[in-house]
Amino acid sequence: MRRRFVQVGRKYYFPDGARAFTDRGHRLTTASENTEVIKSLVDIAKSRGWEEIVVHGSERFRREAWFAAKTAGIEPQ
Repeated sequence: MRRRFVQVGRKYYFPDGARAFTDRGHRLTTASENTEVIKSLVDIAKSRGWEEIVVHGSERFRREAWFAAKTAGIEPQ
């Protein structure tokens, strides 16, 4: 994770300075539809032991997040 993103407080950025996502502790948020961001969010959820996640966003984002979550053994809602 640290190789892919730069952390400033609760916010994570791409090396070019564009915001990737925000970690609010109990909730992860992003405006990005970047596949690497989606996989990273699912990886974080898995490492925290989350068994379910609620996914909001565009159809493309929801589809990719659903697939990544299912692959990781997390039930997307």
